[in-house]
Amino acid sequence: MAQVLTKDGEIVDEDDDTHLRTIQILIDLGGQVASVNGAFDVWLGLNKEEIVGSVITALIQEDSVVLVTEILYKAALQEKMDPMTLFLNGPQRSVLGAQVEGRPFPRDPDYFHLTFIIDPALEFSSKSRNTPKGLVSAVQRSMAQHEGKDLDLTFVDVGDVDRLRDQYGVSEEKIDDFRQQVEQRLQESSVDKNSVSQVVSGKFGMVNEQGSNLESLKSDLQAYADSIDPEKAVLSVGTKTVLLDGDNLSEDEIETAITHAVDEFVDAGLDSIIFDTLETSQASYLDRRADRRAVLVSALDQNRLTIAFSPIVDVQHWQADHFLSEFRADLDDDGLGAMEIASLADSDTDLRIRVDTAQCHALLSDKKHGDAGVEIRIAIRSLLDVTLLSTLMEQARTLSGDFILRIEGLNLEALARITALSTVRNAGFKVALLGKEIGAVSEERLKTLPADFIVLDPSLVSDADGLARSLPALDGLAERCLQNGIKVVFDGVMNADVAKILTSVPGVQAAGPYYGDPVDEISQSPVPRKS
Repeated sequence: MAQVLTKDGEIVDEDDDTHLRTIQILIDLGGQVASVNGAFDVWLGLNKEEIVGSVITALIQEDSVVLVTEILYKAALQEKMDPMTLFLNGPQRSVLGAQVEGRPFPRDPDYFHLTFIIDPALEFSSKSRNTPKGLVSAVQRSMAQHEGKDLDLTFVDVGDVDRLRDQYGVSEEKIDDFRQQVEQRLQESSVDKNSVSQVVSGKFGMVNEQGSNLESLKSDLQAYADSIDPEKAVLSVGTKTVLLDGDNLSEDEIETAITHAVDEFVDAGLDSIIFDTLETSQASYLDRRADRRAVLVSALDQNRLTIAFSPIVDVQHWQADHFLSEFRADLDDDGLGAMEIASLADSDTDLRIRVDTAQCHALLSDKKHGDAGVEIRIAIRSLLDVTLLSTLMEQARTLSGDFILRIEGLNLEALARITALSTVRNAGFKVALLGKEIGAVSEERLKTLPADFIVLDPSLVSDADGLARSLPALDGLAERCLQNGIKVVFDGVMNADVAKILTSVPGVQAAGPYYGDPVDEISQSPVPRKS
Protein backbone atom coordinates (compact mmCIF):
# COMPACT_ATOMS: atom_id res chain seq x y z
CA MET A 1 0.00 0.00 0.00
CA ALA A 2 1.46 3.38 -0.99
CA GLN A 3 1.63 6.52 1.13
CA VAL A 4 0.66 10.04 0.16
CA LEU A 5 1.03 13.44 1.76
CA THR A 6 -2.24 15.17 2.52
CA LYS A 7 -2.74 18.91 2.25
CA ASP A 8 -2.32 19.33 6.00
CA GLY A 9 1.09 17.71 5.86
CA GLU A 10 0.23 14.25 7.18
CA ILE A 11 1.58 11.14 5.45
CA VAL A 12 -1.17 8.54 5.24
CA ASP A 13 -1.80 5.17 3.60
CA GLU A 14 -3.78 5.39 0.40
CA ASP A 15 -5.22 2.84 -2.00
CA ASP A 16 -3.54 4.54 -4.94
CA ASP A 17 -1.05 3.55 -7.55
CA THR A 18 2.02 5.40 -8.64
CA HIS A 19 0.02 7.87 -10.73
CA LEU A 20 -1.22 9.69 -7.61
CA ARG A 21 2.39 10.29 -6.60
CA THR A 22 3.48 11.39 -10.06
CA ILE A 23 3.92 14.98 -11.20
CA GLN A 24 5.11 15.99 -14.65
CA ILE A 25 6.91 19.15 -15.68
CA LEU A 26 7.78 20.40 -19.15
CA ILE A 27 10.77 22.78 -19.20
CA ASP A 28 12.50 24.70 -21.95
CA LEU A 29 16.23 24.28 -22.51
CA GLY A 30 16.99 27.04 -20.00
CA GLY A 31 15.01 25.34 -17.23
CA GLN A 32 11.90 27.52 -17.29
CA VAL A 33 8.65 25.65 -16.60
CA ALA A 34 6.33 25.63 -19.62
CA SER A 35 3.55 23.36 -18.35
CA VAL A 36 2.79 20.97 -15.49
CA ASN A 37 0.52 18.06 -14.71
CA GLY A 38 -0.30 16.34 -11.39
CA ALA A 39 -1.30 17.09 -7.81
CA PHE A 40 1.06 20.02 -7.22
CA ASP A 41 -1.19 21.51 -4.56
CA VAL A 42 -0.93 18.32 -2.49
CA TRP A 43 2.76 17.65 -2.91
CA LEU A 44 4.28 21.12 -3.19
CA GLY A 45 1.58 23.32 -1.71
CA LEU A 46 1.46 25.31 -4.96
CA ASN A 47 -1.10 25.61 -7.71
CA LYS A 48 -0.13 25.15 -11.33
CA GLU A 49 -0.38 28.85 -12.12
CA GLU A 50 2.30 29.57 -9.50
CA ILE A 51 4.69 27.07 -11.09
CA VAL A 52 4.36 27.80 -14.79
CA GLY A 53 6.85 30.48 -15.76
CA SER A 54 9.16 29.83 -12.81
CA VAL A 55 12.58 28.19 -13.09
CA ILE A 56 12.80 24.50 -12.18
CA THR A 57 15.47 25.19 -9.54
CA ALA A 58 12.92 27.16 -7.49
CA LEU A 59 11.13 23.88 -6.72
CA ILE A 60 14.26 22.00 -5.64
CA GLN A 61 15.67 21.95 -2.11
CA GLU A 62 18.81 24.10 -2.19
CA ASP A 63 21.25 21.35 -1.21
CA SER A 64 20.39 19.32 -4.31
CA VAL A 65 19.95 22.17 -6.80
CA VAL A 66 23.41 21.44 -8.23
CA LEU A 67 22.05 18.12 -9.54
CA VAL A 68 19.73 20.06 -11.87
CA THR A 69 22.89 20.66 -13.91
CA GLU A 70 22.43 17.11 -15.21
CA ILE A 71 18.87 17.94 -16.30
CA LEU A 72 19.96 21.06 -18.17
CA TYR A 73 22.83 19.19 -19.80
CA LYS A 74 20.60 16.37 -21.06
CA ALA A 75 17.97 18.87 -22.16
CA ALA A 76 20.53 20.75 -24.26
CA LEU A 77 21.72 17.52 -25.89
CA GLN A 78 18.16 16.21 -26.24
CA GLU A 79 19.20 12.93 -24.62
CA LYS A 80 17.32 10.69 -22.20
CA MET A 81 18.43 11.21 -18.61
CA ASP A 82 19.30 8.38 -16.23
CA PRO A 83 16.92 8.25 -13.23
CA MET A 84 18.13 10.10 -10.15
CA THR A 85 16.91 11.30 -6.76
CA LEU A 86 16.06 14.94 -6.06
CA PHE A 87 14.51 16.60 -3.03
CA LEU A 88 11.68 19.09 -3.47
CA ASN A 89 10.43 21.92 -1.28
CA GLY A 90 7.13 20.60 0.05
CA PRO A 91 4.36 22.42 1.95
CA GLN A 92 4.76 23.54 5.55
CA ARG A 93 8.56 23.24 5.57
CA SER A 94 8.57 19.61 4.46
CA VAL A 95 11.22 18.22 2.12
CA LEU A 96 10.05 15.51 -0.25
CA GLY A 97 12.20 12.92 -1.98
CA ALA A 98 11.41 12.02 -5.57
CA GLN A 99 12.72 9.71 -8.25
CA VAL A 100 13.18 11.79 -11.40
CA GLU A 101 13.33 10.74 -15.03
CA GLY A 102 13.83 13.00 -18.04
CA ARG A 103 13.53 12.66 -21.80
CA PRO A 104 13.27 14.91 -24.85
CA PHE A 105 9.77 16.16 -25.59
CA PRO A 106 8.83 14.36 -28.82
CA ARG A 107 6.67 17.15 -30.26
CA ASP A 108 9.19 19.98 -29.85
CA PRO A 109 13.02 19.77 -29.50
CA ASP A 110 13.06 23.06 -27.57
CA TYR A 111 11.52 21.33 -24.53
CA PHE A 112 12.40 18.56 -22.08
CA HIS A 113 9.92 16.37 -20.20
CA LEU A 114 10.49 15.53 -16.51
CA THR A 115 8.59 12.95 -14.45
CA PHE A 116 8.81 13.12 -10.64
CA ILE A 117 7.53 10.15 -8.62
CA ILE A 118 7.19 11.29 -5.01
CA ASP A 119 8.53 8.77 -2.51
CA PRO A 120 7.74 9.63 1.15
CA ALA A 121 10.17 6.91 2.26
CA LEU A 122 13.11 8.93 0.96
CA GLU A 123 14.47 10.89 3.90
CA PHE A 124 16.34 14.13 3.27
CA SER A 125 19.73 13.33 4.74
CA SER A 126 20.94 16.75 5.86
CA LYS A 127 17.73 17.16 7.83
CA SER A 128 17.18 13.54 8.75
CA ARG A 129 15.20 13.09 11.88
CA ASN A 130 17.80 11.73 14.30
CA THR A 131 20.17 14.69 14.21
CA PRO A 132 20.14 18.07 15.98
CA LYS A 133 19.31 19.78 12.67
CA GLY A 134 16.64 17.18 12.06
CA LEU A 135 14.97 17.94 15.38
CA VAL A 136 15.03 21.68 14.69
CA SER A 137 13.37 21.07 11.31
CA ALA A 138 10.84 18.69 12.87
CA VAL A 139 9.88 21.27 15.51
CA GLN A 140 9.43 24.01 12.91
CA ARG A 141 7.37 21.68 10.74
CA SER A 142 5.16 20.66 13.67
CA MET A 143 4.57 24.31 14.58
CA ALA A 144 3.49 25.00 10.99
CA GLN A 145 1.30 21.91 10.67
CA HIS A 146 -0.39 22.39 14.06
CA GLU A 147 -0.75 26.15 13.99
CA GLY A 148 -3.18 27.33 16.65
CA LYS A 149 -2.38 24.50 19.08
CA ASP A 150 -0.44 25.13 22.29
CA LEU A 151 2.70 23.04 21.89
CA ASP A 152 5.78 22.18 23.93
CA LEU A 153 9.24 21.02 22.94
CA THR A 154 10.16 18.34 25.48
CA PHE A 155 13.73 17.12 25.91
CA VAL A 156 14.17 13.62 27.32
CA ASP A 157 17.46 12.21 28.64
CA VAL A 158 17.45 8.51 29.55
CA GLY A 159 21.13 8.35 30.52
CA ASP A 160 24.44 7.14 29.11
CA VAL A 161 23.19 4.33 26.89
CA ASP A 162 26.56 3.77 25.22
CA ARG A 163 28.16 3.12 28.62
CA LEU A 164 25.83 0.14 29.03
CA ARG A 165 27.57 -1.48 26.08
CA ASP A 166 31.14 -0.26 26.65
CA GLN A 167 31.40 -0.72 30.43
CA TYR A 168 28.69 -3.17 31.38
CA GLY A 169 28.69 -5.46 28.34
CA VAL A 170 25.02 -5.13 27.41
CA SER A 171 24.51 -6.42 23.88
CA GLU A 172 23.85 -4.07 20.97
CA GLU A 173 20.63 -5.96 20.26
CA LYS A 174 19.25 -5.26 23.74
CA ILE A 175 20.28 -1.62 23.50
CA ASP A 176 18.55 -1.27 20.12
CA ASP A 177 15.39 -2.82 21.57
CA PHE A 178 15.51 -0.35 24.46
CA ARG A 179 15.94 2.63 22.13
CA GLN A 180 13.03 1.41 20.04
CA GLN A 181 10.83 1.10 23.14
CA VAL A 182 11.71 4.64 24.17
CA GLU A 183 11.05 6.08 20.73
CA GLN A 184 7.71 4.32 20.37
CA ARG A 185 6.57 5.57 23.79
CA LEU A 186 7.62 9.11 22.93
CA GLN A 187 5.68 8.90 19.68
CA GLU A 188 2.56 7.99 21.67
CA SER A 189 2.90 11.23 23.64
CA SER A 190 3.95 13.44 20.72
CA VAL A 191 1.77 15.59 18.51
CA ASP A 192 2.87 13.43 15.58
CA LYS A 193 5.43 10.64 15.30
CA ASN A 194 7.63 12.61 12.90
CA SER A 195 8.36 15.14 15.65
CA VAL A 196 10.36 12.63 17.73
CA SER A 197 14.15 12.62 17.28
CA GLN A 198 17.05 10.91 19.01
CA VAL A 199 19.56 13.71 18.56
CA VAL A 200 22.45 11.81 20.15
CA SER A 201 22.63 8.52 22.01
CA GLY A 202 20.24 8.59 24.97
CA LYS A 203 18.95 12.11 24.26
CA PHE A 204 15.59 12.63 22.59
CA GLY A 205 13.34 15.52 21.66
CA MET A 206 9.64 15.60 20.83
CA VAL A 207 6.83 18.05 20.24
CA ASN A 208 3.77 17.46 22.41
CA GLU A 209 0.61 19.29 23.30
CA GLN A 210 0.73 21.38 26.44
CA GLY A 211 -0.84 19.58 29.36
CA SER A 212 0.44 16.16 28.28
CA ASN A 213 0.97 13.72 31.14
CA LEU A 214 4.77 13.73 31.30
CA GLU A 215 4.85 11.99 34.68
CA SER A 216 3.20 8.95 33.15
CA LEU A 217 5.67 9.14 30.27
CA LYS A 218 8.66 9.33 32.63
CA SER A 219 7.35 6.44 34.67
CA ASP A 220 7.05 4.22 31.60
CA LEU A 221 10.49 5.19 30.31
CA GLN A 222 12.07 4.52 33.71
CA ALA A 223 10.49 1.08 33.72
CA TYR A 224 12.10 0.38 30.34
CA ALA A 225 15.42 1.65 31.70
CA ASP A 226 15.19 -0.51 34.82
CA SER A 227 14.60 -3.61 32.72
CA ILE A 228 17.93 -3.19 30.93
CA ASP A 229 19.80 -1.54 33.82
CA PRO A 230 18.27 -3.05 36.99
CA GLU A 231 21.07 -1.70 39.22
CA LYS A 232 20.36 1.83 37.97
CA ALA A 233 24.07 2.13 37.19
CA VAL A 234 23.85 4.51 34.23
CA LEU A 235 20.20 5.07 33.22
CA SER A 236 17.95 7.66 34.82
CA VAL A 237 15.12 9.43 33.02
CA GLY A 238 14.72 13.20 33.12
CA THR A 239 12.79 15.78 31.09
CA LYS A 240 12.75 19.52 30.48
CA THR A 241 10.08 21.42 28.54
CA VAL A 242 10.25 24.60 26.46
CA LEU A 243 7.01 26.33 25.50
CA LEU A 244 6.80 26.83 21.72
CA ASP A 245 5.63 30.44 21.87
CA GLY A 246 6.58 32.00 18.55
CA ASP A 247 3.99 34.77 18.26
CA ASN A 248 6.40 37.59 19.10
CA LEU A 249 9.36 36.20 17.14
CA SER A 250 10.25 36.25 13.47
CA GLU A 251 10.80 32.97 11.60
CA ASP A 252 14.57 33.45 11.83
CA GLU A 253 14.34 34.13 15.57
CA ILE A 254 12.18 31.03 16.09
CA GLU A 255 14.78 28.94 14.27
CA THR A 256 17.70 30.34 16.28
CA ALA A 257 15.76 29.93 19.55
CA ILE A 258 14.97 26.26 18.79
CA THR A 259 18.51 25.63 17.55
CA HIS A 260 19.99 27.17 20.71
CA ALA A 261 17.80 25.02 22.95
CA VAL A 262 18.67 21.85 21.02
CA ASP A 263 22.40 22.67 20.96
CA GLU A 264 22.46 23.37 24.69
CA PHE A 265 20.72 20.06 25.36
CA VAL A 266 23.11 18.12 23.11
CA ASP A 267 26.24 19.79 24.49
CA ALA A 268 25.44 20.05 28.19
CA GLY A 269 22.29 18.06 28.95
CA LEU A 270 19.07 18.97 30.71
CA ASP A 271 20.73 21.23 33.30
CA SER A 272 21.65 23.64 30.52
CA ILE A 273 17.97 24.26 29.67
CA ILE A 274 17.54 27.23 32.01
CA PHE A 275 14.81 28.82 29.89
CA ASP A 276 11.21 27.67 29.51
CA THR A 277 9.99 29.56 26.43
CA LEU A 278 11.29 30.29 22.94
CA GLU A 279 11.46 33.99 23.82
CA THR A 280 13.77 33.33 26.75
CA SER A 281 15.76 30.84 24.68
CA GLN A 282 16.27 33.54 22.05
CA ALA A 283 17.39 35.97 24.75
CA SER A 284 19.80 33.34 26.10
CA TYR A 285 21.12 32.78 22.57
CA LEU A 286 21.77 36.51 22.07
CA ASP A 287 23.54 36.77 25.43
CA ARG A 288 25.73 33.78 24.67
CA ARG A 289 26.47 35.03 21.18
CA ALA A 290 27.57 38.40 22.57
CA ASP A 291 29.82 36.66 25.11
CA ARG A 292 31.34 34.38 22.48
CA ARG A 293 31.83 37.27 20.08
CA ALA A 294 33.77 39.10 22.79
CA VAL A 295 35.96 36.00 23.18
CA LEU A 296 36.63 35.98 19.42
CA VAL A 297 37.50 39.67 19.34
CA SER A 298 39.83 39.20 22.30
CA ALA A 299 41.52 36.25 20.60
CA LEU A 300 42.04 38.34 17.47
CA ASP A 301 43.38 41.29 19.49
CA GLN A 302 45.85 39.02 21.29
CA ASN A 303 46.76 37.03 18.17
CA ARG A 304 45.69 33.82 19.91
CA LEU A 305 44.00 32.13 16.96
CA THR A 306 45.73 29.01 15.68
CA ILE A 307 45.37 27.01 12.48
CA ALA A 308 44.41 23.36 12.03
CA PHE A 309 44.75 21.44 8.76
CA SER A 310 42.44 18.81 7.27
CA PRO A 311 43.28 16.80 4.14
CA ILE A 312 41.34 17.16 0.91
CA VAL A 313 41.89 13.76 -0.61
CA ASP A 314 42.33 12.40 -4.12
CA VAL A 315 40.02 9.46 -3.45
CA GLN A 316 41.38 7.18 -6.15
CA HIS A 317 44.98 7.45 -4.96
CA TRP A 318 44.32 7.98 -1.22
CA GLN A 319 46.62 11.01 -1.13
CA ALA A 320 46.04 14.55 0.13
CA ASP A 321 45.83 16.86 -2.88
CA HIS A 322 45.91 19.87 -0.56
CA PHE A 323 44.78 20.88 2.93
CA LEU A 324 41.88 22.92 4.25
CA SER A 325 43.07 25.33 6.94
CA GLU A 326 40.72 26.61 9.62
CA PHE A 327 41.14 29.09 12.43
CA ARG A 328 40.37 28.08 15.99
CA ALA A 329 41.09 29.42 19.47
CA ASP A 330 42.53 27.01 22.04
CA LEU A 331 41.82 28.97 25.22
CA ASP A 332 42.32 27.95 28.84
CA ASP A 333 38.64 27.78 29.78
CA ASP A 334 36.79 27.34 26.50
CA GLY A 335 37.86 27.28 22.88
CA LEU A 336 36.33 28.44 19.64
CA GLY A 337 36.01 26.05 16.71
CA ALA A 338 36.15 26.99 13.04
CA MET A 339 32.40 26.68 12.50
CA GLU A 340 31.58 28.80 15.55
CA ILE A 341 34.03 31.49 14.44
CA ALA A 342 32.35 31.59 11.03
CA SER A 343 28.91 31.76 12.65
CA LEU A 344 29.89 34.57 15.01
CA ALA A 345 31.27 36.62 12.13
CA ASP A 346 28.50 35.75 9.69
CA SER A 347 26.38 38.86 10.24
CA ASP A 348 29.28 41.19 11.08
CA THR A 349 31.13 42.20 7.91
CA ASP A 350 33.97 43.98 9.71
CA LEU A 351 34.58 41.05 12.06
CA ARG A 352 34.56 38.54 9.18
CA ILE A 353 37.07 40.70 7.28
CA ARG A 354 39.30 40.70 10.39
CA VAL A 355 39.09 36.90 10.64
CA ASP A 356 39.76 36.37 6.94
CA THR A 357 42.62 38.89 6.90
CA ALA A 358 44.24 37.19 9.88
CA GLN A 359 43.96 33.80 8.15
CA CYS A 360 45.55 35.10 4.96
CA HIS A 361 48.34 36.81 6.90
CA ALA A 362 49.10 33.70 8.96
CA LEU A 363 49.28 31.46 5.93
CA LEU A 364 50.92 33.77 3.40
CA SER A 365 53.34 35.62 5.65
CA ASP A 366 54.22 33.01 8.24
CA LYS A 367 54.21 30.10 5.73
CA LYS A 368 52.61 27.79 8.27
CA HIS A 369 51.74 25.37 5.50
CA GLY A 370 55.22 25.17 4.01
CA ASP A 371 55.07 24.22 0.33
CA ALA A 372 51.86 22.20 0.64
CA GLY A 373 48.76 23.28 -1.21
CA VAL A 374 46.33 24.97 1.18
CA GLU A 375 42.74 26.19 1.05
CA ILE A 376 41.00 28.73 3.26
CA ARG A 377 37.37 29.73 3.67
CA ILE A 378 36.88 33.39 2.83
CA ALA A 379 33.67 35.41 2.54
CA ILE A 380 33.03 37.14 -0.78
CA ARG A 381 32.51 40.40 1.11
CA SER A 382 36.02 40.01 2.56
CA LEU A 383 37.46 39.45 -0.91
CA LEU A 384 35.85 42.74 -1.97
CA ASP A 385 37.71 44.58 0.80
CA VAL A 386 40.41 46.70 -0.88
CA THR A 387 42.98 46.19 1.86
CA LEU A 388 42.61 42.41 1.93
CA LEU A 389 42.63 42.15 -1.86
CA SER A 390 45.79 44.28 -1.97
CA THR A 391 47.43 42.01 0.61
CA LEU A 392 46.65 38.99 -1.54
CA MET A 393 48.07 40.68 -4.63
CA GLU A 394 51.26 41.62 -2.80
CA GLN A 395 51.77 38.06 -1.62
CA ALA A 396 50.96 36.46 -4.96
CA ARG A 397 54.55 36.51 -6.16
CA THR A 398 55.69 34.49 -3.12
CA LEU A 399 53.23 31.61 -3.58
CA SER A 400 54.69 28.13 -3.28
CA GLY A 401 52.17 25.37 -3.83
CA ASP A 402 48.50 25.94 -4.56
CA PHE A 403 46.70 28.59 -2.52
CA ILE A 404 42.95 28.13 -2.84
CA LEU A 405 40.25 30.57 -1.75
CA ARG A 406 36.97 28.81 -0.89
CA ILE A 407 34.46 31.59 -1.46
CA GLU A 408 31.39 31.78 0.79
CA GLY A 409 28.31 34.00 0.58
CA LEU A 410 28.11 34.09 -3.21
CA ASN A 411 25.11 33.81 -5.50
CA LEU A 412 24.96 32.94 -9.18
CA GLU A 413 23.42 36.29 -10.18
CA ALA A 414 26.34 38.24 -8.66
CA LEU A 415 29.00 35.86 -9.94
CA ALA A 416 29.44 37.45 -13.35
CA ARG A 417 29.75 40.94 -11.84
CA ILE A 418 32.47 40.18 -9.29
CA THR A 419 35.79 40.89 -10.99
CA ALA A 420 37.77 40.08 -7.84
CA LEU A 421 37.46 36.36 -8.60
CA SER A 422 39.17 36.79 -11.96
CA THR A 423 41.73 39.13 -10.39
CA VAL A 424 42.92 36.62 -7.80
CA ARG A 425 42.90 33.76 -10.30
CA ASN A 426 45.01 35.77 -12.74
CA ALA A 427 47.44 36.46 -9.88
CA GLY A 428 47.98 32.74 -9.30
CA PHE A 429 45.42 31.91 -6.63
CA LYS A 430 42.84 29.21 -7.23
CA VAL A 431 39.14 29.55 -6.44
CA ALA A 432 36.70 27.04 -4.97
CA LEU A 433 32.97 27.78 -5.16
CA LEU A 434 30.18 26.09 -3.20
CA GLY A 435 27.84 24.02 -5.35
CA LYS A 436 24.99 24.99 -3.05
CA GLU A 437 25.56 28.67 -3.82
CA ILE A 438 26.14 28.55 -7.56
CA GLY A 439 23.28 26.07 -8.08
CA ALA A 440 22.62 24.45 -11.44
CA VAL A 441 24.75 25.64 -14.34
CA SER A 442 24.42 24.93 -18.03
CA GLU A 443 27.24 23.44 -20.09
CA GLU A 444 27.89 26.87 -21.62
CA ARG A 445 28.01 28.52 -18.18
CA LEU A 446 30.37 25.85 -16.91
CA LYS A 447 32.93 26.83 -19.54
CA THR A 448 33.19 30.38 -18.18
CA LEU A 449 32.74 29.67 -14.46
CA PRO A 450 35.59 31.42 -12.55
CA ALA A 451 36.40 28.36 -10.47
CA ASP A 452 39.03 25.65 -10.14
CA PHE A 453 36.98 23.59 -7.66
CA ILE A 454 33.29 23.10 -6.90
CA VAL A 455 32.62 21.94 -3.34
CA LEU A 456 29.42 19.91 -3.00
CA ASP A 457 27.18 20.06 0.05
CA PRO A 458 27.71 17.39 2.77
CA SER A 459 24.07 16.32 2.46
CA LEU A 460 24.94 14.59 -0.82
CA VAL A 461 27.29 12.15 0.95
CA SER A 462 25.61 11.87 4.33
CA ASP A 463 24.60 8.27 3.63
CA ALA A 464 25.71 5.64 1.15
CA ASP A 465 22.19 4.83 -0.13
CA GLY A 466 21.45 8.44 -0.95
CA LEU A 467 24.79 8.83 -2.69
CA ALA A 468 24.22 5.70 -4.76
CA ARG A 469 20.83 7.01 -5.92
CA SER A 470 22.37 10.30 -7.07
CA LEU A 471 25.59 8.81 -8.43
CA PRO A 472 24.71 8.92 -12.16
CA ALA A 473 24.02 12.65 -11.96
CA LEU A 474 27.05 13.33 -9.78
CA ASP A 475 29.26 11.25 -12.05
CA GLY A 476 28.11 13.28 -15.04
CA LEU A 477 28.65 16.55 -13.20
CA ALA A 478 32.18 15.56 -12.15
CA GLU A 479 33.08 14.46 -15.70
CA ARG A 480 31.86 17.68 -17.31
CA CYS A 481 33.59 19.80 -14.67
CA LEU A 482 36.84 17.95 -15.27
CA GLN A 483 36.53 18.57 -19.01
CA ASN A 484 36.39 22.30 -18.19
CA GLY A 485 39.36 22.26 -15.81
CA ILE A 486 37.27 22.16 -12.62
CA LYS A 487 37.63 19.52 -9.92
CA VAL A 488 34.67 18.43 -7.80
CA VAL A 489 35.11 18.05 -4.03
CA PHE A 490 32.67 15.94 -1.99
CA ASP A 491 32.66 17.52 1.45
CA GLY A 492 31.47 15.88 4.69
CA VAL A 493 32.45 12.23 4.09
CA MET A 494 31.91 10.33 7.35
CA ASN A 495 32.13 6.61 6.62
CA ALA A 496 33.93 3.97 4.58
CA ASP A 497 30.86 3.01 2.52
CA VAL A 498 30.58 6.53 1.10
CA ALA A 499 34.35 6.79 0.56
CA LYS A 500 34.32 3.51 -1.38
CA ILE A 501 31.51 4.66 -3.67
CA LEU A 502 33.39 7.86 -4.46
CA THR A 503 36.38 5.94 -5.76
CA SER A 504 34.25 5.05 -8.81
CA VAL A 505 33.92 8.72 -9.81
CA PRO A 506 36.96 9.77 -11.86
CA GLY A 507 39.00 12.79 -10.82
CA VAL A 508 37.06 13.78 -7.70
CA GLN A 509 38.36 14.81 -4.30
CA ALA A 510 36.79 14.39 -0.88
CA ALA A 511 37.03 15.77 2.64
CA GLY A 512 35.44 15.09 5.99
CA PRO A 513 35.80 13.32 9.34
CA TYR A 514 36.42 9.95 7.68
CA TYR A 515 39.83 11.16 6.56
CA GLY A 516 40.98 12.09 10.05
CA ASP A 517 40.75 14.87 12.63
CA PRO A 518 42.34 18.26 11.90
CA VAL A 519 46.05 18.42 12.84
CA ASP A 520 48.31 21.26 13.95
CA GLU A 521 51.04 20.35 11.48
CA ILE A 522 50.58 19.03 7.95
CA SER A 523 53.26 16.43 8.64
CA GLN A 524 50.86 14.87 11.19
CA SER A 525 48.14 14.23 8.61
CA PRO A 526 46.84 10.64 8.57
CA VAL A 527 46.59 10.89 4.76
CA PRO A 528 49.96 11.22 2.97
CA ARG A 529 50.62 14.22 0.76
CA LYS A 530 50.38 13.82 -2.98
CA SER A 531 53.87 13.44 -4.43
